[in-house]
Amino acid sequence: RLEDTGNPLYSHLLRWNNSNHIKKHFSDNVKASVDGYDPLASLAAGLPGDFERWSPLAKAQWLETTVFMSGYLLSSQGDRMGMANSIEGRYPFLDYRVIEFCSTLPDKLKLNGMNEKFLLKKLMQGKIPESIVKRPKQPYRAPISSVFVGKGRPEYIPEMLSERQTRQAGVFSYNSVSALLGKIGNTGTASEMDNMVITSIISTHLLYNQFIENNNPEFQNAPLKNLKVIQDHE
Repeated sequence: RLEDTGNPLYSHLLRWNNSNHIKKHFSDNVKASVDGYDPLASLAAGLPGDFERWSPLAKAQWLETTVFMSGYLLSSQGDRMGMANSIEGRYPFLDYRVIEFCSTLPDKLKLNGMNEKFLLKKLMQGKIPESIVKRPKQPYRAPISSVFVGKGRPEYIPEMLSERQTRQAGVFSYNSVSALLGKIGNTGTASEMDNMVITSIISTHLLYNQFIENNNPEFQNAPLKNLKVIQDHE
């Protein structure tokens, strides 16, 4: 809720509440297993001791860096993807000296009203075209529906969204999968959230197919570990 400003996770609640939409597509068994579990409460319990004394922007930056950047964006959309294709990415704005310097800046130089990257834009004026400096922020989104459900889709997609695969994996309800496919393929009324759910289903079934259903020996023989999406950093 917009008025829930006292929540320590306030800056990210809208994003996480939107992601919560996927739970309605879970199978009955998965719904039962997560019933009563509150991941946001678990995250809030692990916040730094002086978190409440930080500015709203500092809180948002900590959450973004800890939850998304190192554990997801850089690994899943950066280093891991690049290294898998023999490409070593270079991220000049993530140089530790840049990060250390920016950490000392006052909030007004990081975000000036709704003007993001305020100091960087000031720095680059006269060095790059003004159209770039003043260019509105644009999300980078892949064309999910047309790639996975439309013509020319990869050969493995029908099987990954089939009733057999869905019931075998047991994570999602096939009725939901079928309804989503109909919504995307027939009516053209699929929302961005629907596209995200379809991507999650395909990704989950690919992982299940490769590592569990096909009894990958390297995976089966590996020692069990308590894997965490959010890593603890000193």
